[in-house]
Amino acid sequence: MKALDLGPPVSLLCTSRRPSLPWISPTHSLEVKSFSRDEAESIFRIYLGEATVEKHHDALLDFAERVERLPIAIVVGADMLRRELDPVPEAAGALRLERLRNEVNDVAALLRRAITARPEEQRRLLNAMAVCAIEGFWLPLTVEIAGLTEAEGRDARNRLVDASLLRMLNRDRQRFQLHALLREELQNLASLGELQAAHAAVLERLFADWERRWRECRECLPEEDGLQRSYGN
Repeated sequence: MKALDLGPPVSLLCTSRRPSLPWISPTHSLEVKSFSRDEAESIFRIYLGEATVEKHHDALLDFAERVERLPIAIVVGADMLRRELDPVPEAAGALRLERLRNEVNDVAALLRRAITARPEEQRRLLNAMAVCAIEGFWLPLTVEIAGLTEAEGRDARNRLVDASLLRMLNRDRQRFQLHALLREELQNLASLGELQAAHAAVLERLFADWERRWRECRECLPEEDGLQRSYGN
């Protein structure tokens, strides 16, 4: 890509999953995140028209929130709804990850390629994260579930964040989160029974020593709800 940098007076737009490129100043970079609600609505209006969006506003935004307003998922979903003959609320409610594909993009396949392209240690850490609390998890817990050393976990964490496959929620507390669709695809690919058993075992060991490790236990309190969701209870 650097070879394409022709210099002035040419303007070149570079896009990358990496948070930075070494030859581009941070002051000339912009992080593209999820669509805002207004941006999601604008996509629906382009594909479905003003009247349809106004009539089915809540159902469309429910779908947008379910995919965490991921731009590619919104665009593919809007295109599918444009072609769908079922009532919009029913069609939008049926748009699950495995169905989010059109002639141009297959969202599940894109996520699958992103996962399988990572080295083994990073995939192990991603799999461990997929059975932890949806709202966010404590990194050392996932490292232990994955069977990695502390150093291996830190390296895998850094590379996953660099590849935009992991969100940092709180740097000081080492709390992170997976995108909902990435989590769903990881669960589709992984051996959930083994991961859930490892998750439960690590938590049991941790809380058995709660008097000494109460700070770590406090970070893992949300995992009780995460266990129930992961196990389908």
